[in-house]
Amino acid sequence: METHEKYGVERRGQVVAPGGFSRRLRPMVGSLRGRIPDRWMRDYLYGPLSTQVRNRFVHTWEFALPATVSIETRTICNGRCSFCLAAVQNRVRPDKSMPWKIFAGIVDDLAAVDFTGRLAFFVNNEPLLDKGLEKKIAHARKLLPRAFFQVSTNGLVLTPERADALFNAGLDDLTVNNYADHHEQVRENISKTMQSLSPERRSKFIVYVREQEAKLFNRAGSAPNADEAMRPMRAFCQMPFTQINIVHDGTVSLCCQDLLVQEPIGNVTERGVWPVWFSNRYREIRRRLLDKDRTCTDLCRVCDYRGFKTLTGVLRPFNRLFNVLK
Repeated sequence: METHEKYGVERRGQVVAPGGFSRRLRPMVGSLRGRIPDRWMRDYLYGPLSTQVRNRFVHTWEFALPATVSIETRTICNGRCSFCLAAVQNRVRPDKSMPWKIFAGIVDDLAAVDFTGRLAFFVNNEPLLDKGLEKKIAHARKLLPRAFFQVSTNGLVLTPERADALFNAGLDDLTVNNYADHHEQVRENISKTMQSLSPERRSKFIVYVREQEAKLFNRAGSAPNADEAMRPMRAFCQMPFTQINIVHDGTVSLCCQDLLVQEPIGNVTERGVWPVWFSNRYREIRRRLLDKDRTCTDLCRVCDYRGFKTLTGVLRPFNRLFNVLK
């Protein structure tokens, strides 16, 4: 069996932040976006554009493995992002950690098929709050030598020592989302960590400067600063085709937008990773999404996610502008 795609990353070793031109352009584009009704965006832009992504899965979806396996080893987050229900000011989830037995069982299932996709040690949490993360990465690396290991963090508790420990354990990529108000400078501890890394490890490290008060998609209706979609979108969504998300007790959520696990697909401790991935419930959801039917689940019904991450082909140069229009 094979994964849908290899996990590609942009050039690391840099800080990515909006430039002067982008900062001046964003308010104008945002103002224009505010004049366009959401239903027009969904029906006449996202829906048709999602077809280009849909066509990649038509002939492979029934047998392909996920490109990404995400494991949430501890449930909590220490961030204060206004767009995320997992933020500390909301406290909607109890602090739970994944038992070693469950984690080891997941890795065994991945090793059984020689998984070579992306293994992400996070879902909707802050992964560095798991003090045993390095041990888990080291164990997984022994059994999955060809997989791509990634940690994505807000960097609040990141230190040079912690970064080195993660890379020593076998991490391939450390992505930092530096959330701040109005694109403030990179936090001192994050900057210090980047400067301390060897050239080789810096090439596996990237910092994105993001707005803490940003308004993004509604995260399947859970985003505190966004509204549910008034009616289901008529658009394909690639998430249940490309990712499997496993939370602390082994439950597989619908996708990464299912923060509260309101649409559980199954539990890997009872059935194993692959029986859940190829389960009848997941297959039915994918079958309906191929038909652009967002009524397949209650969460998909109210979700306004456009269904794909980036434009491809001749449209690729328009990605930055397109992201402002979300």
